[in-house]
Amino acid sequence: MKKKNFFAIMLTTVLAFGALSALGGCGQTEQIPEGYTAEAADGRMFEPAANRMYNYCSSVIVDETLKNADMWYCSNYSNGAEGDYIFYRTGLKVNGVWCWSSPTVALSHGAAGAWDSSGVCDPSVIKGEFSYQGEQYPYLMAYLGGDAAGNFGCAFGFAVAKEKAGPWVKVETEELCPVIDVYELYPDVENHEAAHLWGTGQPCVMSVDKKGKILLFYTKHHPSGKWGQVVERWDLSNLDEPKQEYSYDIANTGLKRHDGYTAEEAITNADFMYDPVRQVMYVGTDMHPFGKLNNVDDDPYPDNIPRTARVAFTDMSLETNELGDTFKALQGGVVWTDLLKIDKEKTGYGRNSNMSFFRNEYGWMAQPDKLEIGYTTSKTSPWDDYALIYSWRIHRFEYSLIDR
Repeated sequence: MKKKNFFAIMLTTVLAFGALSALGGCGQTEQIPEGYTAEAADGRMFEPAANRMYNYCSSVIVDETLKNADMWYCSNYSNGAEGDYIFYRTGLKVNGVWCWSSPTVALSHGAAGAWDSSGVCDPSVIKGEFSYQGEQYPYLMAYLGGDAAGNFGCAFGFAVAKEKAGPWVKVETEELCPVIDVYELYPDVENHEAAHLWGTGQPCVMSVDKKGKILLFYTKHHPSGKWGQVVERWDLSNLDEPKQEYSYDIANTGLKRHDGYTAEEAITNADFMYDPVRQVMYVGTDMHPFGKLNNVDDDPYPDNIPRTARVAFTDMSLETNELGDTFKALQGGVVWTDLLKIDKEKTGYGRNSNMSFFRNEYGWMAQPDKLEIGYTTSKTSPWDDYALIYSWRIHRFEYSLIDR
């Protein structure tokens, strides 16, 4: 792959050198605006480390000045409560430090019996031109929902808004509500143990034409038990009449598991970002296995959250007329090259997951020389589920890309 060695790499955990404490919060020359709070010295974006408000899985848009941001993410509604809602915050970069506003609810659970009645999470937001029920909307959100407890019944759909803060209107078009129903995916669902039928979700959307055509990525649990990632290209300019152009399983070629094998690795829980300068697609995803590792029982619990998050990239130089033509030409058969890993050695936490890129409003790379990435840390514990849930916190780091 011709671009495999074009990076000279420098990884810097944001503010690990103590810049925040030295500057006195957001700095001495600029004041933190009222209602905003600076991220912590270790990159933790918000929420005190010890309270019972968890947060994870962010979607971030950075504007062209690189000093203003909008974030959507998953959290519980109140201190000590459980159940996912999608929250919204604005960000301001002051003296090189991101400061975040107080949160507002962007999207809530669906009504009883709806496909998203048990919770909403995993947002992915882009700008474009979308028509729905006679109204024009500039913002599209893909999100995960569920209609049953635990990890059964996951599916995903869309919402639209005229402003980033909302209100968000859920799209109820039959083809998109949800995109893949869990009972469609598992026709013989009654013959399986429900807890093993996760479904589809963790969607990521990216604009193709800055209008209504998008690339859609999502995690899929096949009836056979196999996990994988799907890429599709859709025309959603008219959400009442959505049009799918193609759908392919994305190959995991080039990605290795912790134990060194490639055949069993899968791309799951992923975020994507296109780099038009280098003509590559970045993926932030899980590294498997999650629990017991190399027969060493050091941090086996929980076994459903990744130990390590990874960023990899694939060549997109087969693009012709529209973004995603490379996936179409190769029918999803791309080859990936690992770029970096985020693990306990780097973060101090036993679980690291839910990678999300700070992207521009169309889901493309926001700046040419640096990746800004959010990820979620959580603790490990063999005895206290609640301690694990309430330890989930979104962190941020920067990764410099310098051409050789």
